[in-house]
Amino acid sequence: MPGAKNAPPEVIGNWLWFLIDDTGSWDIDWFGKKRKAMLYLLVNGISTRREFHEVLEHTLESPHGPQNANRPTEVKYQLAEETAEAIKIRLGLGLYLNELKGWFEELEGDFDADVYPPKDWLYGPLDYIVDWIAE
Repeated sequence: MPGAKNAPPEVIGNWLWFLIDDTGSWDIDWFGKKRKAMLYLLVNGISTRREFHEVLEHTLESPHGPQNANRPTEVKYQLAEETAEAIKIRLGLGLYLNELKGWFEELEGDFDADVYPPKDWLYGPLDYIVDWIAE
C-alpha cells in the first residue's frame, strides 16, 4: 500500500472497513498481517486529528454509495465512534497498542469537541492514575 500517504479519507476508510470487517473480533490472524496493515494505513496515511476523524466517518463498504449520501452529522459521528472502538479492539494488544498510542499522541492538531476520538481514547486505568498523580 505505497499510496496510503496521498489517499483521501474515503479510500483509507474503505481499506480500513475491509480490514476491520475481515478480522472480526475473534478471528485468528496468525501472523498479524491484517492488523499490521491497519496500523500501516493509520501511521502512513493520517497525520492530523481532523484527517483521522474524517477517515473514521468514511469507514464504510462503499463511502460514495447512494445509501451513504447525505448522512446526517449524528450518523457520521456515531460511525466515527464505532470505528474507533473497532480499531481499539483489534489493535489494543501489547505490541500494536504501543505503536498505536505513539502514533495517536503525535497527530497534529488540537482535541476539539467536534473531532473524535478524544485525548483519552486509548487510555487504560493506569493511564488515568498516572495523569492524576502528575497533576
